[in-house]
Amino acid sequence: DAISAVHACLPHPVPTYILTGDTSPQRIREASLLGFPLLHKPVNAQTLRNILDTEAIAHSTLA
Repeated sequence: DAISAVHACLPHPVPTYILTGDTSPQRIREASLLGFPLLHKPVNAQTLRNILDTEAIAHSTLA
């Protein structure tokens, strides 16, 4: 619900990832149905950096 509310306030789509410690099948299913990648804590710092770098490059106005 929170992600949908934020997206509704923005003029264009933004990349969204769900970062959670909840590994229940229900949470995994919810994220999948919403189409958001799900990352489980703890997330390796380099993994997170790679995701941010990839998204920044993909959405750069210079690309």
